[in-house]
Amino acid sequence: MRNYVTEAEGKKLDVNYDFKQSWVHDFSFNKTRNESLMIKFFREGSDEKQRVGLNILIFLSQFRFATREQIMCALKIKGLESALVDELLEEYVENRVMNCFTLAQYELDVLPEDAIHIYCMDHGARHILAHYYREDYVYWQSTDNLRGTEQIVKCLSTCWFYLSLAAVKQENLRVFEPLYDVSIGRRNARFSACFEILNKKGGEPSTAWEKDPTRKFILESVRDYDLPTYWQKKCVEQIKPYLAQKYWQQNFSDEPMFILLAQSKDSALVAADKFYRILGTEMFRVTTDGDVAKGMDKAPFYKYLPGEDGAVGKLRAGRAVIFSQKEN
Repeated sequence: MRNYVTEAEGKKLDVNYDFKQSWVHDFSFNKTRNESLMIKFFREGSDEKQRVGLNILIFLSQFRFATREQIMCALKIKGLESALVDELLEEYVENRVMNCFTLAQYELDVLPEDAIHIYCMDHGARHILAHYYREDYVYWQSTDNLRGTEQIVKCLSTCWFYLSLAAVKQENLRVFEPLYDVSIGRRNARFSACFEILNKKGGEPSTAWEKDPTRKFILESVRDYDLPTYWQKKCVEQIKPYLAQKYWQQNFSDEPMFILLAQSKDSALVAADKFYRILGTEMFRVTTDGDVAKGMDKAPFYKYLPGEDGAVGKLRAGRAVIFSQKEN
């Protein structure tokens, strides 16, 4: 029995949650180049290397973790397909611009070739982004990357959702902010992402549409280990007051719709049932990792239909036209 997660298992998000991160490099200032040397290293690359490399770092800064396949998909969506990606990944890890890890039972001396390789920023990326993207990366810390397997899988599932959505809605995808933090009174809450899509509605728009023709969504990745206890707690303590007490008005002009991303249809039903019972609304949709992997054009988004006399309801599959390429 393997003591690490393979690339095939990782793509299906089928992991052992008792596993932990096993790194190529330990995070250490003593083993990294100083800022001036790191900028010199970056500028020594060709124009294509700089362009592709910067976009890889921006992508990692937004989603925190990503696999090689996810990085390749993100570059393709931006029209930046390049034969230099593998070379860049190797150089960036070797020179501490990026770091790489797998998920394993214990610390490995070398990452196996068939293991899932998950990339993230290292200290060099912070310097490059501060010079060529945004200055606020001076506050980035290497401890941001030290996470439990549960949080890593949520980040990867959110990333797959984004890539599937952006592949068909890139022009109309106005905002996609992973790791979305909100304030609920004196408390904070974190959702997997928020995103906005420009809705090209036919006919004469209503006053509301004229003011703000975008649809707002909050994505929450719900894993099997969340169900039912943690998910119930999050619905009661975070999502319900966020909606009922209208804390969403701090960031949105219209109330956002929740999209729940579950591991399977069975867990989607459990998550949807809890959401409905606690919030008392049917204004949300559920989909699964497997459905999203088919492509956003084909992915069903399930509506929860409450059961009678307090019984568990059922999910009815439907297409979310606003997430479809045909809606353009």
